[in-house]
Amino acid sequence: MVLPWVRLHAVKDYLNLPLLLSTWPQVRHTMNVVPSLLAQLDAYVSGAQDTLLTLCLKDVDSLADDEKHTLAHDCSVLQRSTMTSDLPRYGDLIDRIEENGITALSDADWLDLQVLYHLAWTGPIHRRHEPFRSLMLKGAGYNAHDRALLLQAQQQLIAEVIPTLRRLQDEGTLELSVTPFHHPILPLLCDTSAAAQRMPESALPDPPMSVPGDAEIHVRRALDDATRRFHQRPHGMWPAEGSISMDALDIMVRAGVQWTASDEAVLLATLGDLATPTSALFPRRVVTPSGSIAVLFRDHDLSDAIGFTYASWAPERAAADFARRLDERRQMIVAAHGEAALDHAVVPVMLDGENCWEFYPNNGQDFLQALLRTLSDTTRFTAVTCAEATAEVHLQAMPELTDLTAGSWIDGTFDVWIGSPVKNLAWSLLRDARSTYDAVAASCDPKGASEAFEHLLAAEGSDWFWWYDDRHQAPHKAVFDTLFRRRLTAAYHAMQVPPPDVLQGTLYEAAGGTAPGARVAVAFPGSAMHESDLVAGDVRLEQSGDWQRVVLALRRRPHSDESLTLTVTSRDGMERRCRIHADGLMWHSPLHDEGAHYLTDLEVAIYVHAGSMWHVRVDEERGSVRTFVTDLASAGA
Repeated sequence: MVLPWVRLHAVKDYLNLPLLLSTWPQVRHTMNVVPSLLAQLDAYVSGAQDTLLTLCLKDVDSLADDEKHTLAHDCSVLQRSTMTSDLPRYGDLIDRIEENGITALSDADWLDLQVLYHLAWTGPIHRRHEPFRSLMLKGAGYNAHDRALLLQAQQQLIAEVIPTLRRLQDEGTLELSVTPFHHPILPLLCDTSAAAQRMPESALPDPPMSVPGDAEIHVRRALDDATRRFHQRPHGMWPAEGSISMDALDIMVRAGVQWTASDEAVLLATLGDLATPTSALFPRRVVTPSGSIAVLFRDHDLSDAIGFTYASWAPERAAADFARRLDERRQMIVAAHGEAALDHAVVPVMLDGENCWEFYPNNGQDFLQALLRTLSDTTRFTAVTCAEATAEVHLQAMPELTDLTAGSWIDGTFDVWIGSPVKNLAWSLLRDARSTYDAVAASCDPKGASEAFEHLLAAEGSDWFWWYDDRHQAPHKAVFDTLFRRRLTAAYHAMQVPPPDVLQGTLYEAAGGTAPGARVAVAFPGSAMHESDLVAGDVRLEQSGDWQRVVLALRRRPHSDESLTLTVTSRDGMERRCRIHADGLMWHSPLHDEGAHYLTDLEVAIYVHAGSMWHVRVDEERGSVRTFVTDLASAGA
């Protein structure tokens, strides 16, 4: 285990959310699970530890400086404005680290940070019960017993996730659906050329990768895994990222999947000029060579309103706005098709079940209560599961589709996962490793061949390619590149074949990255240090679409007694900071989706939403502080 997000979301969301929804049983819903994520829950229950958990289980007086740097970095990754509003000491500790480094905290401070960070990631329902309630009220001055009690209680919450989902399913409170096992983009596994349907001008891997047999393995393994865990075979499958194609649908049909879903953009691209404002408000029966499957099309605006808009609204106002929009859709249906069509129409609201709630006050509980209360008014609305919405009686009322344009729930295309130099390189390396397996598996030791194949299936997951996209930034972005290369390298080693040299370094560097912008040399006026001893080299600004990248090139890595702080300030005064020390980076931004990481071994990149001008400051410290300032302008500014 490397990153802690499965564990932390389990104690904040995976149990909290279904328990909250179950208090309104008349508002029926479908919850989707990903088998590879559930396997990680199994591992935690069996005692697995991620890096952060290992550090938080250590006595603070035994933490080395590099471990404190890692702990400080990891504990800074959350939405402070919403997740720690009732934990004021947490913000004080992080501020002190950002301003003065790890030496600013005493052993007692580090222990408080370990506890407070995990309390911040505890769901509101659980916070009302012991031991979380008492620990929340204590607020500071924690001891080792408090920490052990907290982490043990969180371990128990993780153990309850899967049994609780099974119980709620058995009670009829929710329907469970499943995603293909390792969360792959099914259409691209079937054939990466499928992306050309909506991206005809994009460069794609040549030759393409085409492993439809692997896609089928992901689908069947997911269904078998869910059947074993939940004692019922799922009727439906949410494909990773809502990604579908005719080939992918045919695989689902052969596996017995009765319904699936994508975004309305996929249906509108399919219908073209025949599309109407109500087209996506009815399920469709799509006919494949192996049979037919029901497909729902996500209401993009309503789903994204919950995911991205309502977090900053008053809960009752947000719920009323949601109901108003539902009423508008009902009026459109009646006007276009008559009252009888309401019996078959559905507004599919589908969103990421975990990530949005940290941007809501109280983890979204107040908003969800208001929304569920509104939707429970059965004189206005009927909430149904996806299986109920796609029942035969509804599908008979709609015409069949014999073709469907390949696409995902993000803009109806696949360009998030394919089409740029680094993403195409990742696909090509995966393709070559998979082809090597086909060539040597029969002559390999069976155990080695099986191990290699499992690594390759894991490498087919969508998130590796997601994080190779410049639009997606996070403090741990570079970890995904490392893990992807490790998977492929491990597959080659299991096959007893030398891995290609390109896997030894980051794919960002191998693919060439973004074209460099103008470089500005960092020169510290009046510096007492000899120039050859300085760490900072130059800064540059690069732009790609709506993102910019400020890159600080280093002459060398900082030593243990050295640090640099790169600060960029936009014209509106909004400041981003990256502190660079021997053991890593500390990043701060007021915007959650910006980030920083090592672009190469000697280049630190920070990713920011595009602006016309940035005021850049570099502070380099070893005994004394040297300061360099400059302005970087974007192209055309």
